[in-house]
Amino acid sequence: MTGKPAFVFLDLETTGLSPDNDRILEVGMIITDENLTTIATFGETIQWNEIHYDMATDTYSPPFGIHKNVVEMHTKSGLWQDCYRSKKGEAEVWNNAMSFIRHHCGDRDKTKEMWMIGNTIGFDRSFLHHWVPGFNELFHYRSVDISSVKILYKLWVNGASDSSKPANNSLHRSVPDCLDSIQEARYYKHVVFSEREA
Repeated sequence: MTGKPAFVFLDLETTGLSPDNDRILEVGMIITDENLTTIATFGETIQWNEIHYDMATDTYSPPFGIHKNVVEMHTKSGLWQDCYRSKKGEAEVWNNAMSFIRHHCGDRDKTKEMWMIGNTIGFDRSFLHHWVPGFNELFHYRSVDISSVKILYKLWVNGASDSSKPANNSLHRSVPDCLDSIQEARYYKHVVFSEREA
């Protein structure tokens, strides 16, 4: 049986690295309790009418100006295709995201007790702050960054590498990337934060 919500693992897929110039394409969240047991999952892709579909080659491509690495990444993951086919605009997706959080986590005072967590979560929060500040402000201003734990573990505990750490699949899709972060969090919870036998 799961406990009360404690963490919201969050991942965004975007058109680039700059909140001022790029946009959010996909939102994924997984709510867990403090023991990292999954309570609920949310994932929605935002419609983008500027994506071009070439019927002759059956390919999807974004407008000119997006970095080639991002173009290739989202082509491989199928995100351009899903953004082209999505029927949900930005407003609908973020309304659904807010409803999801409030449904599972309670009113504003309760959601403020929630920790947003993920890999390099400051990147995602920078986009939330720019594009949907009302959603960003639902959460405590402090975040939990799995990447920071990873760096400190490497420097202070285990040296250069650890072959037992779960692989990060880096699918560059929001919900699968949240699942990767949960697996990493469970690993570090076990090897760093669990009580050691005397």
